[in-house]
Amino acid sequence: MTLRPTREEVVLALAGPGWVMVWLWPQPLAAALVAAGCGLGLVMSRRRPELAAALVLCADVLAVVLGVSTENPGTLFPVAVVVYGLGRWAGRWAAVLGLLGFLVPVAWVDPPSIPPTLVFGVVLYGCFWGFGRMVAAKSARAEAARQRAARVGDQDPRAIADAVVAEERARLASDIAGVVGDSVGSMVSDAELAVRELDPVVIERIRLRGTTAVTELRRMLGLLRQSHEPVTPDASEPRWRPWASYALPAALLLTAGAIVLVTWLLPAPVSLLTAPVIVLLSWLTGADGRRVAWLSWLVLAVTSVLVTLLVEPDNAAMQVVMIVLPAWAGHAWSESDRAQRSAQQATTQAQSELDRAVAEAVGQERLRVARDLHDVTSHALGVMVLQSGAANAQRVTDPARARASLAVVADAGRRALADLDRLIGLIDAGVLGAVAVDEPVELPERLTALADRIRQTGARIALTVQRSPNDPETVQVVYRVVQEALTNAVRYAPGSAVAVLVEGTDTGCRISVVDDGGHLADQVAVPTERHGTGFGLVGAAERVGALGGEFTAGPEPLGGWAVRAWIPARVGAGQAQAGAAS
Repeated sequence: MTLRPTREEVVLALAGPGWVMVWLWPQPLAAALVAAGCGLGLVMSRRRPELAAALVLCADVLAVVLGVSTENPGTLFPVAVVVYGLGRWAGRWAAVLGLLGFLVPVAWVDPPSIPPTLVFGVVLYGCFWGFGRMVAAKSARAEAARQRAARVGDQDPRAIADAVVAEERARLASDIAGVVGDSVGSMVSDAELAVRELDPVVIERIRLRGTTAVTELRRMLGLLRQSHEPVTPDASEPRWRPWASYALPAALLLTAGAIVLVTWLLPAPVSLLTAPVIVLLSWLTGADGRRVAWLSWLVLAVTSVLVTLLVEPDNAAMQVVMIVLPAWAGHAWSESDRAQRSAQQATTQAQSELDRAVAEAVGQERLRVARDLHDVTSHALGVMVLQSGAANAQRVTDPARARASLAVVADAGRRALADLDRLIGLIDAGVLGAVAVDEPVELPERLTALADRIRQTGARIALTVQRSPNDPETVQVVYRVVQEALTNAVRYAPGSAVAVLVEGTDTGCRISVVDDGGHLADQVAVPTERHGTGFGLVGAAERVGALGGEFTAGPEPLGGWAVRAWIPARVGAGQAQAGAAS
């Protein structure tokens, strides 16, 4: 703590001795010594409240020793200030010791006045000390709010978001393994069993489990894509009531008028009756702080002091102290209150920004998980459901084709389980979108492998890749767009002819996947109800849009369905690589 006095202590150190000199001027020696002791105590009232109280107490006792009457209010203001300081800056034990220290000398000098002195002294001391405690409590709350704001402001939004995202990844990985992995594993086991026996109950169970898994996957993807905006605290201003701004000035002026009226009608001491009201209004004025309130308070203060001088001059000094000290304490309280509210507002703003950053990071992570989850599972589940339906329809008329369909179910399921394991690993590592280690790195090879798997469902695919892009992110998006388009062709146009074209240029990459609608004469009648999640094309469009491209999907004029996309070349991504696959 600095030894340099604060501005408040300097003002008190000048006002206190000045007060003493005014009331003790007939006794120059006592005035000088007592003023010096009070000034020395007041100058350290904030930093050393116990020592300040001891010095003022000694000056008070010295005044009595030097013949100053105990009725003289010369030390009243310094005593009130240091008692306030004990409540404001010292502990409770210091307050008790201070009370005893100020009451005992007075009772010792004037023993007959012990009962009234104790009562009056305790009330007066408690009033001054209570003001200090109220300000101290508000200052403590303001400091706590400031520290809380500093702690929130010092938090790194990115670090907090990373921690929350890590927890979210662990939860999502567990949910994915439980919701999708268990269903796919059971479907694989049933498919391997059904290949041998072609049991219609087992085949139907595969289809039902697949349909249930798709439903659960759709629900999970919907939850992952939901927007979770942080709750923003209501920062609206309280409703303004015009009359409220004039209530305090009106109360101050009415009290001043009431004092004059009562004194004029009934010339009698009224200070004891008006003291509680004046103390309360003075406190409220300091807490309010507006100019109109201070002007109204000044009217009340002058009126009250003048009336007291006319009717009961011995209480004029007490009246001044009972007006000034509460206003001063209220002003100190209001400063702490403003600091507290400012810190709370800063905390709310910082917390809102932190929550927004966390919500944005979690939302982005959920969206990435939703896209990859759909890409690695939706295709396999759709194939498994369709092929189980085909097996059930063919098990009597063409057992060989039924077993082939069930083999496709088992193979797709095993691949889906492997993809799920890789996806969960990528989620845990936080590297969603990476290429699996056992997949071909080059786009033509990856698309060829994808087309070969799709052909097992009966689709006729013509694949052409011209000048594959080199940018890994563009390659991944191209692959996912083609995968989603082929998956939809298998689901909604089984057995259709599909033309896939990937054409890279210096300015970008064009993707086109067009099917003919599945108009085949020998097409086996299998259920074609919607087994998708409804988020595949949305995810594909989002991936393309993230790279600044364009995406369209819709029916063709002569029948069938077309998915087309354009992805502009990325700066620094390199030139497209020539190549073709079919």
